[in-house]
Amino acid sequence: MHHGNDVPAIISKETVRPQYVLSMTSYGISGRTTAGQISLNNSSLNQALIFSVNHWYWLLLMHQA
Repeated sequence: MHHGNDVPAIISKETVRPQYVLSMTSYGISGRTTAGQISLNNSSLNQALIFSVNHWYWLLLMHQA
C-alpha cells in the first residue's frame, strides 16, 4: 500500500529492527516494518489511523530500545 507522501515516514531505517512485528488484531490489521515504514494489509484504513499506528509503533520501538 503506497500513497506517496500521504503517510509520514516516522520510522527511520536506523531505528527499526526487522524482527519487530506490528500486530493489532483488535483493529483487524497486521503488518511489519519494511524499509523504515510499516506496511499494512488493510487498504481501507484511513490516513489518520495509519498515522496513529505509525506513531504508536514508533513509541513502542523507543521504549524497547
